[in-house]
Amino acid sequence: MDPMISLGQNNTLVEYMILSGADNRPPMLDKDLYDSWKIEENGVIRTKKYAELSAAEKIQADGDMKATYIILQGLPTDIYSLVNHHRVAKDLWERVQLLMQRCYKYVKDMLTKFDMESVRTATTPYEAAKTKLKDETDPPVNVHLYRSMIGSLMYLTASRPDIMFAVSACSRHQVTPLTSHLNAVKKIFKYLKGQPKLGLWYPKDSPFQLEAYSDSDYAGSHGDRKSTTGGCQFLGRRLISWQCKKQTIVATSSTEAEYVAAASCCAQVLWIQNQLLDYGFNFMNTKIFIDNQSTICIVKNPGIRDKARVIISMMFVLATFLGGFLMEDEAL
Repeated sequence: MDPMISLGQNNTLVEYMILSGADNRPPMLDKDLYDSWKIEENGVIRTKKYAELSAAEKIQADGDMKATYIILQGLPTDIYSLVNHHRVAKDLWERVQLLMQRCYKYVKDMLTKFDMESVRTATTPYEAAKTKLKDETDPPVNVHLYRSMIGSLMYLTASRPDIMFAVSACSRHQVTPLTSHLNAVKKIFKYLKGQPKLGLWYPKDSPFQLEAYSDSDYAGSHGDRKSTTGGCQFLGRRLISWQCKKQTIVATSSTEAEYVAAASCCAQVLWIQNQLLDYGFNFMNTKIFIDNQSTICIVKNPGIRDKARVIISMMFVLATFLGGFLMEDEAL
């Protein structure tokens, strides 16, 4: 099951509701029992009864209801029996709706602030920069506008890992932004306009096991040919942490770039392990998946460390591996 679902697509909601077994549980929320529904009209939030809603507003209200059904599926049985009561369920539903509205409102306010409401939508948030021609002009843009757009997007990356790489790539040009850089930022806004309600999905039946994934974009930065570190950590199928950062060194090979990324992911895993130990969970044999065979060979064979260029990063990961904090695994 994809960890990212859109709370605004009714067909997707029905799919996930059926997969999570929501139809087999007694109804907790009945739209006919509610006294009022909050609907935004021309920037003003109005209160209406369900019977007074338009067809489009009923579709949105039903979608919110289905989303609440899905969220409530993750509750334990004893808590579930409590929210089955009308008043408690109504209060929970209103809290969920308020949270969804705030996330959606933030995206909507961003589009309004930067005059991006009428632009066409984009299917992806980022595309690789093209090589410029010698006679091609690329004038500078307003640095304050560019930084303001980047700052708004950086806040959103805390709940939207799908734009993390794109925002990280665009944030590197805040000193002297050019027109091409601004166009790349606008593409992220076009993507957000098409996916304003995309969010994280945390299934209840997922195993409670810590796993991590490490990767790198070798020489992806066209200016200085530095690589980009990427990593994410899962508890079962629940995405709990993600990173994307430009490396401080210029890697001379994809193996070196992958090893630097693995060291960063390893440090994040150690931090999560220590945090979970405070709650009584021991994940000392955590798998880190790396898609580079050379990097895996360096981890598994301490004898070749003297021939490797990335000595500091290698020794850090090696010591963690030999200490039993990590578990060896094959590449993806």
